[in-house]
Amino acid sequence: MIRAMIIPMIRPMIRTMIGGDEGYVDPVPGWAFDYRLDGNDSALTGINSPTIVTGIELPDKLASEFNGVGQYYTSSDIALTAVGTGAFSLVARFRTTSSISKVLMSTGNGSGASTFRLRVTGAGAVQMRTNGNLVSLTDGLNDGDWHQLACTYTGAGGDAKMYIDGSLDNSVTAPAYNLSGAGALQIAAQGGAALFDGDMDGIRFYDNIVLTPAQVAALNNNVG
Repeated sequence: MIRAMIIPMIRPMIRTMIGGDEGYVDPVPGWAFDYRLDGNDSALTGINSPTIVTGIELPDKLASEFNGVGQYYTSSDIALTAVGTGAFSLVARFRTTSSISKVLMSTGNGSGASTFRLRVTGAGAVQMRTNGNLVSLTDGLNDGDWHQLACTYTGAGGDAKMYIDGSLDNSVTAPAYNLSGAGALQIAAQGGAALFDGDMDGIRFYDNIVLTPAQVAALNNNVG
């Protein structure tokens, strides 16, 4: 419990001290992890060297490009497993033109109470799967433009909300889940397969924090 409270508070301060972010004001601090996908995330291991490209997310405006045939990241972070059945929020920015279903991020094998998956369908809808249940966003997000996705969970049996580009798109009752048994986190893949074809510019995760609509909007506007 103490670790879960302290780490989100000190990580942003450490990044500012060693990462050269002087002058940058984080719009919503308190995250458990913040992967910029700029090639400098110490908790990530790149598989087949995702390409670093120009992005839009501040402060560095760098992103990772995935070719859809072998490039992805694995993470050593345990923040997702610390959630258990509690509340959390997840924010990611992506762009793609793929007409084939691809995974943005995942834990486990996509089914069961300890799994979590975000994917973009061939129609361009984002689907969030927890314990085998789906929450979907509007089609057409595979238009080649940058989109910000935000997911908030108030806990199993509470509310699950999905925002796109700063605006609420869908809200449902959250299915039962327990991420304490979740497998390793993968970005742009699930089990080394269903590989994402496109760019991603930042993934943030907040443990035991449900972002407000104003906070989601502030993160959506964190671009330059």
